Formats: sequence, structure tokens, C-alpha cells
Amino acid sequence: MKNLCQNYLGTLIAATAEELLSKICGSNEMRNLKKKFSSLKLNLCSALAVITLFALTLHFATNTAIADGHPDAKKLLEMIEKQQKELDALKKALVETQAAQASSGGSSSVSDVISENKLKIGGTLEIEATNTESFTADTNTSDLSLAKATLYFEAQPHEMLQTYIAGVFKEADGANIALDEGWVKIGETDDMPAYLKAGNFVVPFGAFNTNMLADPLGLTLAETAENPVQVGYSMGGFSGSVFAFNGDTQENGEGDHFDKFGANLAYSAKVSGASVDLGLSYINAIGESDTIEGALGSATSMAGDNPSGIGVSAMVQTGPFTGIFEYITATDDFDSGDVAFNGTNAQPAAYQFEIGYTTTLLEKELVLAATYQMSEESQALGIAEEQYGVAATYSYLPGLAIGVEYMHQEDYSSSDGGTGLDGHNATIKLIGEW
Repeated sequence: MKNLCQNYLGTLIAATAEELLSKICGSNEMRNLKKKFSSLKLNLCSALAVITLFALTLHFATNTAIADGHPDAKKLLEMIEKQQKELDALKKALVETQAAQASSGGSSSVSDVISENKLKIGGTLEIEATNTESFTADTNTSDLSLAKATLYFEAQPHEMLQTYIAGVFKEADGANIALDEGWVKIGETDDMPAYLKAGNFVVPFGAFNTNMLADPLGLTLAETAENPVQVGYSMGGFSGSVFAFNGDTQENGEGDHFDKFGANLAYSAKVSGASVDLGLSYINAIGESDTIEGALGSATSMAGDNPSGIGVSAMVQTGPFTGIFEYITATDDFDSGDVAFNGTNAQPAAYQFEIGYTTTLLEKELVLAATYQMSEESQALGIAEEQYGVAATYSYLPGLAIGVEYMHQEDYSSSDGGTGLDGHNATIKLIGEW
């Protein structure tokens, strides 16, 4: 109602001022004045004040001129020019005032957030052509699909506050649209290196760096998306955080509690011209990973303990070369009723070795990569015992890349409960980012 009244009052004052000015100046001069007013781009309150002040001032000045016996057009034009100068000065003062308010941390509206680039909207599209020979069954398939589509919104209305939400479409998940991430972060600025983050996101357990198109085996084994709260700190080359969440599994009939937690440490430095990134991470329940939960099915109440997990990672970049290593493992056995290997308790683990080379082709970036990966005691999770392959990713246009990859996979032997089969996955992927 308040806005409605303001709008009505503004319209009434503007109309009155326009009628008054038309009578005094004539229609031609009035059109010129309206053009000048339209270029001011003032807010509602400022515009009303200016219109009213201008109308009243000109009205009284004109009446004085007429009373003095000088109603000629030249005099009127001189007065109009004088008023225009005053309006220009007023406009300048308003702009300076608004700038001062913004620099002092004044409140921001939604329009302010958008106009000042505090709101980012982006997304990715991944279109895949694949030929797959399964390492778990003697089958060969090919397909062309929209593998993944993501749309995200990131807003930072204040330097201390950041929000993020992303939706994802995956054809492999039954063509469903689901929430991929959604969180709020407070802090992590130059003046405040500590931060608090809460919402839905992948917990910082594992690094999962790669230049390949396919996910590394460590990610398949241990990626954990939950609804955690995270407290972290970053300064210089060091960073670290602790996190906690209420998982989906329950150990030995225990109740549903907010008792899953973990921590990570990372260090980045320049050593002899090379960039070195080291990471160490821990989680007290590796059975909360998306893959292990999927293997458990609906049996969220585990027969035995949910063992902890640990991960170590290293990435070294020197010149055009990049080397990547990661090792992730459960620190103890699962009960065979939960995750078994060859009829007994399983302790799954995964290794990754990778080398990448960055060059240019036709003045565009080209990344070449080769990898060797292996797992241990992970047959029940549908993870290959070994996989190795090569990949190339070409950034053809800004925001558009073309990737090709060949990955060979080997299942566990029949003596270990596997099929003993080999397989492969040949992929051509078009990746669009905006």
C-alpha cells in the first residue's frame, strides 16, 4: 500500500508540474524539459523532490517576471537554463551521496546485487557419445546422451556472506532433476580467513583431482554428499577444516544421531619453480560414501561397525607437466554382512597415478593425460580392480571444450568373486560452460 501511495503521489505531482510548465513554457519547451528529466535516472524520492522543487521555483520566478512586466520568451529561457544548472548540481550531489553510502556498507537491494555483479548465474552441459564393453558382463553398448546438465546461482550480497545453489540433470539417474548443492558460507575473506559453511554439499574427504573425463576410482569409492556443517580456516599456503553431519547409516542398531565427522588439511607452495599441493583427510565413517550406501541398499542399519577412512593426495605442476597421486582407504574391515570380499570382511581402498601435459594447438589449450588406477577389496561395490587409459581435452572456444578418452578396465578374478573379464569405455564428450 505504501508503494502504491508513493506511486500515485508521484504521478499526481509530476502531472501537476507538467501542466504548470506547459502553460508557462509552451509545448515545445516542455518536450525538451521532459527529455532532460528522463536522462537524470534518479530514484523515486529524489525525482519527486526535484520535480516539485523545479515546478515551484519556476512558477514563482515566472510570476515575478510577469509582475515585473517581463513575460518575454528570452527571459523564460534564461530562467530554464538556470534551473537546469541547479538540477545538474543536484544530480551530481545525489550520485556522490549514493556512492558514499555504498562504500560505507549500506544496505543492498536485489537490484543492487544484480547490477554490481554480486549475483552469478552459470551452468554446464555435457553431451557424450560412448562405446562401452562391460567388465562385469559380456556386453557391448553404444549411446549418445545428455550426460549431465547443471544450473547454478551464486550470490554474494556482502563480502562476509556467500550463498550457492545448483540443480543437476543426469540421464543416468533416470532423467531426474535434483538438487546438486545448496549452501551458505560466512567468512573466508582477507580480513576474516575463518569461515562457517552449512547446507548440502560434498564433504571435504578426498581431493579427486584429474585431467581425465572419467571419475577416478577414489572418487567412486569415497565421494560423500551430505548435509554437513563445516568450520574452516585458510591463511597463506595452509588450509584446514572440520565437519560433522547426521549420516544415513546406523551401526549395530544404534539410534539416528549427529555423530559423523571428519577433518582435512592442505598445503600449497612453490618449490624450485614447481607448484605443490598436498592433502590429508579423515572421516570417521567411510560407509557414508554414496557408493557404499548404494551397495548397502535399504539396509541403513549395519550389521557391524562403520569403519573410518583416510585419504592422502599430492599434485605437482612444473612447466607443462602435472603429476597426480591419491590413496584412499578404509582403516578397518567392514562386517561381511555389509561389505564382503571373497566371502570375508572387506577393507576397500583405491589408488590413482596420473600425469598430464598442457600445450597449445592452433593457439588453443590442449591437455593430454594418462592414468593408472587400481582398487583393493572393492568387488562388491562394482568397482574395477584396475583401470588405465589416455585422454585429450581441447578448449576450442571460450566455454566450450571437446574431450576424447579411452579407458581399459579389468574386473576382479573369479577366485576373488569377480568375473575375470576385461572391458573398455571409449568416450567423446562435448563440454559447455557459461
